[in-house]
Amino acid sequence: MYRFSKESRLLTRADFDGAMNDGERAVSSRLVVIAKKTDATPRLGLVVSKKVGSSVDRNRIKRLVRESFRHLASGLANMDVVVIARDRANGCTSSQLNQDFAYCLRQLEKRFNTLAKQSSENRA
Repeated sequence: MYRFSKESRLLTRADFDGAMNDGERAVSSRLVVIAKKTDATPRLGLVVSKKVGSSVDRNRIKRLVRESFRHLASGLANMDVVVIARDRANGCTSSQLNQDFAYCLRQLEKRFNTLAKQSSENRA
């Protein structure tokens, strides 16, 4: 069985606040994904409120997002990722959640690449 190590998770409020305040956002119909570039390995934080559904529904969404992150983490840049589940995430299939999460991560990667280009052009 695979477990997320402490190095792969956002654990403290400061970790979450750092990503949420300084990070870039990407939005889909089911998820809001906020990411901030870091020097460490990719880390994941999850926010699934009671508005989403019962504890069974919330835990299912968290399991699916963690699994999707595990598959996508090897191709990610070093960043802290916070995923906020919207109420529409309840009842969706795993493939729909995977598609939304991958879409948001692609949008963030594009944004980070654009920001990196702009900062390198400003230095030159």
